[in-house]
Order: sequence, then structure tokens, then C-alpha cells
Amino acid sequence: MSDDLRAKILNGTYPPGRPLPHSGLLAIEYDASSSTISHALATLKTEQLVIRHAAEGMIVQPPPTVVDLVLHGPHGHGPPVPNAVNAPAPKGR
Repeated sequence: MSDDLRAKILNGTYPPGRPLPHSGLLAIEYDASSSTISHALATLKTEQLVIRHAAEGMIVQPPPTVVDLVLHGPHGHGPPVPNAVNAPAPKGR
């Protein structure tokens, strides 16, 4: 289910700045339990595709840019993603 929601976010079905359908509606649409819905939404939140807003529910975020990924890693925190610019120099010869 998180794969399908992710695809809908990335293809614009659920555009940035808009809320996802309420978890009750998602449960009906996917014929899924509330724990399955919670797990899928937690996955999308970890991927920074949505954020929880107290009054509006889960709000779709713009997908991360390459710069975001390089500077902040794939989940928005922690070390940068290794690349040719910040990779350690080879040791030896």
C-alpha cells in the first residue's frame, strides 16, 4: 500500500501541499486494517513524502531534490549520500 501511495504522490495524484485522504477512507479504499494504514503512512513520513499536521492530517511534501539528498541524506537527516565530491580519497599507492 505504501508503494501505491508513494506512486500517487510522485505522479501528482496527491499533489504537494494537499492532504492525503483520511486514514478511514484509505482503509476502505485499500481494504486494509488501521495498523496497516498507520504503517504505510509512517513509511511515507520517514521518506519525507508527507508530514503530519494536527488539523489537516498527512500533508504531501514536495519530493526531495538531488541537492537535498546530497546535503541531508535520503531521509533528510544524517550524513550526506556519498558521491565523487565528498568520498574519501583512496588509500595506498
